[in-house]
Amino acid sequence: MLNWTFDNGVLGHAGRPLFAGGGAELSLEADAAGNGVFLTAKPKESPFWAYAALGRPADAERFAATYVLAHSPFWMRPVAGGDLAALPPQTAWLLIRHADGAYTMVVPLPSATECNFLCWRDRALHFYSETGDMDQTVAGGLCAYVAHGADPLLLAEKGAESVAARLPNAKLRRSKKLPPFVDKFGWCTWNAFYGAVDHDKVRSGLDALKAAGIPPRLVVLDDGWQQTEPLPTGGHALAGFGANAKFPGGLKETVAMAKGEFGVEAFLVWHAVCGYWKGVLPEKLPQYKPRKVSPQFGRFNNAQAVFDWQVGFYSHLPSRKFADFYNDYHAALAAEGVDGVKVDNQASLTYLAAGSGGRAKLFKTMREALERSVGRHFGGALITCMAHAPEVWYNARTTNLARGSDDFYPDDAASHGWHVYVNAMNGVWFGNFTWLDWDMFQSTNPFGPYHAAARAVSGGPVYIADKPGEHDAALVRKLLFRDGAPARCEAPGRLTADCLLVDPFAEHAALKVFGTTPHGAVVGLFDVETASETAIQATVSPEDVPGGKAARYAIWLHEARLCQVVNRSDRLRVNLGARKYDVATIAPVRFGGVAVFGLADLFNASAAVMDLRRAPGDDGVCVKLRNGGRFAAWTQAKPAQVRVDGAPLAFTWTDGLLEASVESDAACEVLIGF
Repeated sequence: MLNWTFDNGVLGHAGRPLFAGGGAELSLEADAAGNGVFLTAKPKESPFWAYAALGRPADAERFAATYVLAHSPFWMRPVAGGDLAALPPQTAWLLIRHADGAYTMVVPLPSATECNFLCWRDRALHFYSETGDMDQTVAGGLCAYVAHGADPLLLAEKGAESVAARLPNAKLRRSKKLPPFVDKFGWCTWNAFYGAVDHDKVRSGLDALKAAGIPPRLVVLDDGWQQTEPLPTGGHALAGFGANAKFPGGLKETVAMAKGEFGVEAFLVWHAVCGYWKGVLPEKLPQYKPRKVSPQFGRFNNAQAVFDWQVGFYSHLPSRKFADFYNDYHAALAAEGVDGVKVDNQASLTYLAAGSGGRAKLFKTMREALERSVGRHFGGALITCMAHAPEVWYNARTTNLARGSDDFYPDDAASHGWHVYVNAMNGVWFGNFTWLDWDMFQSTNPFGPYHAAARAVSGGPVYIADKPGEHDAALVRKLLFRDGAPARCEAPGRLTADCLLVDPFAEHAALKVFGTTPHGAVVGLFDVETASETAIQATVSPEDVPGGKAARYAIWLHEARLCQVVNRSDRLRVNLGARKYDVATIAPVRFGGVAVFGLADLFNASAAVMDLRRAPGDDGVCVKLRNGGRFAAWTQAKPAQVRVDGAPLAFTWTDGLLEASVESDAACEVLIGF
C-alpha cells in the first residue's frame, strides 16, 4: 500500500511511525493515486455518535487546523499552536509538523451515513462520528485521508486530488466552471440596507455608484425582499415565491430597472436553504409538505448559542421535496429576470436531520437538488453561504463558489484580521474544491483599504456593500480593470507556508496570503491584530510563492512604494505598522535583466500583464497589457526607449524602477527597448 502500514495500533509511513495507540476499529484503504492513504472505521458500538482512536502523533512540534465552530456551526475557523490538546473537537482538517520538519496531514471525510471530525481525547487524537439523527446509528465506512511529506501546500494539493477521486460528489475546483459573474464588479444590498431594502433603495444605490464612476455589473439582492410571515414557535418562514410589498412591481421591475437603466449584467437574489431562516410556511406552501422539526445538535455544538438567534422549531422541507421546491422557486425567479442565487444557512441541516436518515444523506439530497436546479435555471450561478459543514464542501459537484468565512462586520474592529485569516486558511485545503468568496466590504469603512487589499489576493469576486453616496471610488479602482472586471489571481488566496502553523494573534506575527497570475505573483501582508495599536514587522520573499524557478526577482511594495531586487531565498523586511497591510508584487528577472510588475495602480499589478516576450530582433521586451495605467517594471539597465503601440512614451527610471503613464482603455502593447 505504497509504504503505509497499520500494525498493533501504529500508523506508519515508509517505516516511520506517525501515530501510536490507534484503535482496532480502523483499517487502511489504498489511495489509487499514491499520494497518501484512506482510513475506514468500523465502530464497536452503533449509537448515533462514536469514537475511533487514531493515536498520539510521533514527535509533533506544531500544528494547524480548521474546525467547525461550536456556537455557530455554519462556519469554520483556524487554530494553530504547539499543543494538540488545544485542538477543537470538530476539526475538519489538520496539519502536523514533526520535529524533523516533515508534515502529516489528516482530513476527516464523510461516509455515506455520518460526518467525521477529529478531536483530542484521552491524550490522543480520535475520530468522532455523528449521524445527526438519533434514529440513525453510526454504520462506519470511510473515515479519513492521511498524507505525509516535506511540502505542506503540496500535500494539500495532491491530497485533494486523491479525495476528489475517492468521494462520489467531490470535484476539484479546476475541473468545474467558474460562474461568469465572478468576473464582474458587484454591489450587494446587505450592509447598505440590511433587511430594510426595497425597490427605491436599490435604485438609489445604483444611481450613487454610477455617479461615483464605479457602476456595478453584478447586483446581489440580499435578505429583505421575500414574502415571509411569523411562525407561532418563533422566527419567520417563507410564505410565497414573489417579492414582498416593498417591491410593488415584483422582482421583474427591479431587475429590469437595474439592467436597463444601470447596465447590470447579472442580478442575483438571496434565499435560505429551506426558503427562509425558519423554513416554509405550511399553510401558504403546503405542496412542499413542510414539517415541524426540533433541532438535534451534535455532541459538541453549543445549542443555546444557535437558539439565541434561530429560535424554536423549524418548518423544515422533507428531503424528498427539495428537488420540487428548488425547481419551482428558481423557475419563478428566472421568469422575473433573476440570473442566480445566493443560498444561505446551508449548514443548518447539521441539526435538522431528525427523521431524514442522518445529516450525510440529507446534505447529499439537498446539494444534488440545489445544483440540478441552479444548473437548469441559472447556468450554475450560485454563491454557497453559511455552509462550512464538511458535507457541503464534498458535495459541490458542479457549483464552484462558496463563502470562505463569516460576514464582513463593518463596526467590529477585531473581526477584520480574523476575516483575512479564516479565508486564507480555508483556502489551503477547501480552496482545492471550490473558489472562495471573501464576502463584500464597504469602501469608506476605516478598514476598507485593508479589505480591498485582501480581495486583491483572494482570487474571488469583488463586490462592495456601500451605502448610497458613501464611496471611495479611487480605492475600488485599485481592484478593477478599466472595463470593470476585477483583477483576480489564478487560484484562491492561501497562507504562505511559513504562516501555516503560526497563530498570528498569540505570536504577534504578520499574516501573508499569496496568489499567482500568468506572469507574476502577489503576496498580501496583514497585521491581523486589528483591535491593537502595536506595530508589526513582516518579511516577504519569492519563496513565499511555490513553483518559482528564477534565480532573481524584483519585489514592488504597493503601500511602501519600494522596489527591491532579491535572490529567490532572500527575505525583504517590511514595517507594516499597527492595523496595516501591504501588497507585494513579485516578478522574475528575465530577458537578461527585466522584471515586469504590470500596472502599479492596481493592488494586483501583474494581473494586468496578458503577454510577455522578447521584442523582435532581441533588442527589448514586449509587454501586452489589459489596459492602460501606471506601468512599472525593473530593468537592470536604463531603457533607450519606451513605446506604447508603436508611439514613443515618456518614462522615468530611478535606481532600476521604470515607470510610465499609459493612456489606453483597451489592451495595448508596451515595448521596453535597450
